[in-house]
Amino acid sequence: MGTWVNLTRWRSPFVISIVAVALLGGNWASRGSAQEATPGTDEAANKVLVLAFYQAFGEAIATGDMSGIDRIVSPSYVQHQQGVPPGRDGLKQFLTTSARAGRTGLETTIEQLVAEEDLVVAHTVSRRAGTDVVVRETMDIFRVANGQLVEHWGVVSGGGPPGGGSGTPAATPTG
Repeated sequence: MGTWVNLTRWRSPFVISIVAVALLGGNWASRGSAQEATPGTDEAANKVLVLAFYQAFGEAIATGDMSGIDRIVSPSYVQHQQGVPPGRDGLKQFLTTSARAGRTGLETTIEQLVAEEDLVVAHTVSRRAGTDVVVRETMDIFRVANGQLVEHWGVVSGGGPPGGGSGTPAATPTG
């Protein structure tokens, strides 16, 4: 059975902040009848790896340092997200292009993080720093093998003010 983690919202002045809470095993919360994440399980380790990826992603854009990407992402990484070139080198190219485009001033929150065997699903919301204006939401699915990310599927949705359409905005907690 998989685990569902609803992390306390964490933000940074750029994209993603440090994941010390997750790395130290604190502040994990179960949702519904789902099993609580226990550090040391493969699913929990996979979640920590994905959190480390988001940290490395933010650092790569902010500083150009790709060492975290090289450590976390397999050389044979398969990319299924539209607009991102294939492979680990394609991801690094995307990050370099994003940095040049000035993708700054965002606070990104991981709203949900779910693991099932070798898959981890993350729902993130990026807002303009210091506001509630949603710039984009993403749903990312990562496949993990041998302690590295080996495959990724991603869907990015444009933002706008929460509640701008019909239904409940994905960034709005329902309970």
